Amino acid sequence: MISLLTAFIQFLHALISARPLLTKTIKDNKFVADALKTILNELSADRVYLCHFHNGGKYYTGKSQQKFSTTFEVVSEGIELGWQERNTPTTLWCYAMEMCVNNNFTFADIDKIQDLATVARLKAKGVKSITWVPIMGKNDLLMFIGIDWVKDPAGTIDVPKLKARLDGLKSLI
Repeated sequence: MISLLTAFIQFLHALISARPLLTKTIKDNKFVADALKTILNELSADRVYLCHFHNGGKYYTGKSQQKFSTTFEVVSEGIELGWQERNTPTTLWCYAMEMCVNNNFTFADIDKIQDLATVARLKAKGVKSITWVPIMGKNDLLMFIGIDWVKDPAGTIDVPKLKARLDGLKSLI
């Protein structure tokens, strides 16, 4: 009975000790969401979202599955959430991913995108204009911030300026 009581006390201590970490995480998450809302408003966009890359298991061949999930999304009034991606294989977005890594996935008119599957996926989300800004680690794409215009097409988007601004969020996300 003493070992069960000891284990319970250790469990309670761990919960109490974790509270500052959880509180910090909540504050960081709110900061990121607020930063995305600021971008949404400054660019007159309709959606801003953050997608993280992660491993998703293995195929029978032993090859690792690369996936991404949306971890934040903010929208303007009257716009539905469009990026509820969870464990999405990167292979479904390979054209967009390749362009994103090269800072080239910015389209004021999505009909200018050469890959028809990408256009179809974006149209299903109601997207008229889009940009994905990569956030890189040392040698690889860690995540990207997506910005969609649904109501009206976007004007000119200064990707290098936007990317420099967004890199500051990397430490929090």
